[in-house]
Amino acid sequence: MKLHLLRHAKTEKQSVSGKDYDRKLLKKGIQQSNEMLKFLNTNSFKNTILYCSDAQRTRETFQIACSNLEFDEVSFHHELYLASLEDLLQFVWNQNSKKDVFIIGHNEGLSEIASYLSGTHIQLKTCDYVLLQFECDSSDEISIDCGIIQQRYHPEVL
Repeated sequence: MKLHLLRHAKTEKQSVSGKDYDRKLLKKGIQQSNEMLKFLNTNSFKNTILYCSDAQRTRETFQIACSNLEFDEVSFHHELYLASLEDLLQFVWNQNSKKDVFIIGHNEGLSEIASYLSGTHIQLKTCDYVLLQFECDSSDEISIDCGIIQQRYHPEVL
């Protein structure tokens, strides 16, 4: 089983509405997402379900970096918005998925789950991607220090 984690791309400091939830991607974030698309296009996502936070910045990251990729399913979830390590673990376990899982979300939760599952300190920057491989058949079986880092990627843009 594989767990793909992607942190949203670079965003504005404050939204027009003043709400964190509504923050949009900056020009740099759009460039990062376009570079991420080029990288992700080199992979296959057959047998993968994508779950995305429903915040504006994660939706925009998805639209640019992932929307033309072939996933088995794509869905948006409010519970992934600013989810903690515990929230993310529970979410992944509750999917009880035999398919690979791809999550687009936020820090600090994404860095914490990557670190927790891999046993390695991982700090995800904006638009960072990490792929963890597990020796199990279902998402409800993953646990601490069992994930092997298969890929990491950070799009370098000016």
